[in-house]
Amino acid sequence: MFVARHAWTENPYGMFVADFEVGAVVIGKFLLGIFIIIALFIIFGNRGFTDYRMLKEKQAVLEETNKCIAAENDELKRKIVLLKTDLRHIETVARKELGMVKKGDMVYQFID
Repeated sequence: MFVARHAWTENPYGMFVADFEVGAVVIGKFLLGIFIIIALFIIFGNRGFTDYRMLKEKQAVLEETNKCIAAENDELKRKIVLLKTDLRHIETVARKELGMVKKGDMVYQFID
């Protein structure tokens, strides 16, 4: 049970006011407790600071992955342009990757 003790004192203007000795301390402790609970929720709660840091790290990894994929896409676009326009490149790819030969080329086959 909360019982506030108070005394009447005269302020500098000649008025009598009540001094609450216990109430201010209790209210201060209550507000401090509420502040600590709110701070804990902000730091460790759902969507709190720890989740924010984890999501920032995940975002950095995803952005790096996106950069790698974008570079790979650029390389593939360059190869597509070469395959559409450069006859020498088409011949090189056909010989190396498909094992094709030109008419008149002599093919040697080695048997182990």
